Amino acid sequence: MVEVDNGGRWYRITDLQKKFSLGRTKVWELVSQMERNNDFPRSVIHAGTRVTLVNGESFERYLWTVNEEYWKKQQEKEAL
Repeated sequence: MVEVDNGGRWYRITDLQKKFSLGRTKVWELVSQMERNNDFPRSVIHAGTRVTLVNGESFERYLWTVNEEYWKKQQEKEAL
């Protein structure tokens, strides 16, 4: 984890894996989706070919968004 002057916390992919108990492939999938989502601008920094930093607060908010979408789809399936 890297803390910056504005108090934000930025995580490497491996840090996110440990923090959220997710596999590397799943973390990369989520980060890639988050990058394409306009609700999360400037949440990912590619500082080099092997260095990617992700804003921790944004990543957690994105996980909650994915969670809400998942449960919404599940409710729609049950309604059928």
